[in-house]
Amino acid sequence: MPLAFVWPTDGLVSSTFGRRRSGWHRGIDIKAEHGTPILAAAAGVVIASAVEPRYGRVVKLEHAYGIVTVYAHNDLNLVAVGDRVAAGEMIATVGKTGRATAYHVHFEIRRGGRAYNPLYLLPLPPRIARVEEMNENHLDDE
Repeated sequence: MPLAFVWPTDGLVSSTFGRRRSGWHRGIDIKAEHGTPILAAAAGVVIASAVEPRYGRVVKLEHAYGIVTVYAHNDLNLVAVGDRVAAGEMIATVGKTGRATAYHVHFEIRRGGRAYNPLYLLPLPPRIARVEEMNENHLDDE
């Protein structure tokens, strides 16, 4: 994917992409304090700003090359469908809405209906070395 992404929020990755006992985790969970800004990972257009049963308050952005990013469990969504956003622009705040037990942002990168591991597409900051072990007490069931 020829698109450069930025981290949607600052925090430790508490749950990684991939297989879980309860199914497949289509993104990563990034722990952050309640109300922490959530940023657009790349420039794009808002295609959803809604509430969904599992994701709670969720924002979905469409980017170049048919790429979609998803930001879930938000406390507040700050954008509306049709809004154009820049990379790094604040689009929501961290919450624990939907099926979440702790404050975090669930972040996905999709293209053509397929989910990609965000850790392979985000820049590698030092905090990645501190990925917490995935365990049965994961933050959500997405």
